Amino acid sequence: MRRAASELHMSPSTLRSLKNYYEALLDTEEERLESAEQLLDRALFSGETTGIELTARIPEQARSLAKEIAAFATSGGGAIVIGVDDNRRVVGLTDSRERIEGLIQIVQPTPTVRIAYTSREGKEICVLFVQKGREPIYYVDSRPYVRDGSLSRPAKPDEVMHLVLQRGEPA
Repeated sequence: MRRAASELHMSPSTLRSLKNYYEALLDTEEERLESAEQLLDRALFSGETTGIELTARIPEQARSLAKEIAAFATSGGGAIVIGVDDNRRVVGLTDSRERIEGLIQIVQPTPTVRIAYTSREGKEICVLFVQKGREPIYYVDSRPYVRDGSLSRPAKPDEVMHLVLQRGEPA
């Protein structure tokens, strides 16, 4: 990225911003639906992975799911499938779209999340596509989160330092 930015006479962060902007322009509703269906197929086949989190519904404490969003944004991106339980059974969406969209606002800084709805077995499913964040670390309630295998957990102080230094940005 640095080499390409240098050749274009711009900073790496400017080039990254342009890349994200143009990727967003290409993201049509049809592409989003197709991606959601493909991801749902993969999730139903493989279950939870480093890049896929399954949840039957938004927990009472919505912050629990916000922590998953923060961890994915910090750790390279991923998808959260709402309406499929840990045993890969389709249970359907029981939460309002407003509540789902509100989850994103709990995470600081606010990550880029694409929301797509699809259906399976006559039940609505929501897929949150969490993009790798522009910032090195994402927080919920002032705690940084990372993805560790198929789990999301608070980041350790040395991990926070590593992530900040890796991005070359001040803490």
